[in-house]
Amino acid sequence: MGTGIWSMHYTGMLAYHLSIPVYYHIPTVILSLVAAIVASLIALFVVSRPRISFVHVGAGSLLMAAGISGMHYTGMASMRLSAMHHWDMTFVVLSVVVALVVALAALGLTFLFREEGHDKVLKGICAIIMGFAIPAMHYTAMAAVSYTAMPDTPDMTNAVDISVFANVAIIVVTFVILGSVFLIPRWFAPVQKPASSEA
Repeated sequence: MGTGIWSMHYTGMLAYHLSIPVYYHIPTVILSLVAAIVASLIALFVVSRPRISFVHVGAGSLLMAAGISGMHYTGMASMRLSAMHHWDMTFVVLSVVVALVVALAALGLTFLFREEGHDKVLKGICAIIMGFAIPAMHYTAMAAVSYTAMPDTPDMTNAVDISVFANVAIIVVTFVILGSVFLIPRWFAPVQKPASSEA
């Protein structure tokens, strides 16, 4: 889930075109991945507890929104380009509010419909809402920033260009990880021995 969130962010960043080359600082990129994983850990921990209340859901949503927002703005901080960024704080605050509201809705609905007896369509709706949180927050936050070209050359230490090829690799790795989530439990599931019949 964390790698999926992170992959969406950098796919969205590839769609953001500027008239100057943009590079990304690898250590900061890794830090943004950690933030996405932590946000996912919090979300899954909250909804998998045997007993949770709306207080837990609210606290989990706050922490998850902070993780999603932290992932995005850390990812933005990893950008290396010959330009100065300018933030519209109205959209910055709005992006955090969007992350909070959608995280609260997703965790709240997952909490209400997490029992096995509930219709799979309702669980699917929960998943769609959760999936909506990341791009909604991402593009609201992208609307908050603008750039002015500068003559100074940025520090390119540990910075690389994220090409279309690199982004495809990110997506492929993400799907491999997600696929392994479904396969690994089957590989390590205990073999059921047939019941022995008594003579």
